[in-house]
Amino acid sequence: MPKRPTPPIVTAMCILLYLGGGLTVFYSLAGSRVHGGPLANALPLFGQTLYGVFILVLAFCLQRAHRWAWWSVLVANILSLMLGALSVGLGGLDNVGSAVIPVIYLILLTRPAVRGWFFEPRPSPPLPETL
Repeated sequence: MPKRPTPPIVTAMCILLYLGGGLTVFYSLAGSRVHGGPLANALPLFGQTLYGVFILVLAFCLQRAHRWAWWSVLVANILSLMLGALSVGLGGLDNVGSAVIPVIYLILLTRPAVRGWFFEPRPSPPLPETL
């Protein structure tokens, strides 16, 4: 079975996720808080480390067209958008950046080429021959 080429949008999203997850792990292990958005900022340092590892795993699985990874990134960005909107509402327009990044991810995730790549029918594996 030939490997399907990864759409450039998915590659760009994975690079951003690898960078974000790697930086979150690095900063949390160094004992410093990183501005990882409202979802990561709500966690203690060890939680941020786990969150960063989760983001790295998501990037890896998203790059390999796992549907659950697409859904996980979608749900995480919807939650992040809601928390970002809450922080804009409570903290003013200084926090608007925390609501913009999830919108960008949601736009990229729902592009027709990306959705088609994740949800196109996949051939079933051949059945073993019996005697």
